[in-house]
Amino acid sequence: MITGGLLHNSYNMTTTKKYIVLLLVSFLIISGCGGPDRPSDLPKLYPCTISVTQDGKPLGDALVKLVSTEPNFKWAVFAQIGTSGTGKVFTQGLYPGAPEGEYKVVVSKEEETSEKIGSAAPQVGEFGEIIAAPTILTVHTLVEKQYADAETTPLSITISSKGNDKKFDCGKPVKEFLRKVTP
Repeated sequence: MITGGLLHNSYNMTTTKKYIVLLLVSFLIISGCGGPDRPSDLPKLYPCTISVTQDGKPLGDALVKLVSTEPNFKWAVFAQIGTSGTGKVFTQGLYPGAPEGEYKVVVSKEEETSEKIGSAAPQVGEFGEIIAAPTILTVHTLVEKQYADAETTPLSITISSKGNDKKFDCGKPVKEFLRKVTP
């Protein structure tokens, strides 16, 4: 009798798992798994690849923002530059390409270093929890500040239905203080 009960419960668990999987798959099919819908007012996008160098060498792990010269432009247009110094442009972080138009090109790359405040050893809290020693983050820009501001950058690009791949150079390597951040 006990054996029969165990087999019966095992059968129910397997059947229950099948139903759960079936329900999850059905939900995904009904709700759609293609990601968010494209906004109806999003203009036609044109593919664009940006390459960034600094003093002639690839500037990896940078962020490029295309700032439209149109005053009422509402779309965020970015490229995350990979270690090779190249990245594809996306609008709203989801849609490949950029709307047609004139843009100022803003390039930024930051480096954070942390410095412990006071005792380097962690402390033990009131309830026995370990509390890490407080730190201060120091943030430096690795690109000349003129390239990190849409008002001062000399870089620009025109996005059109024709080829939009472009290479930009951001001057000499720098390490300029930006800010300190405390927790």
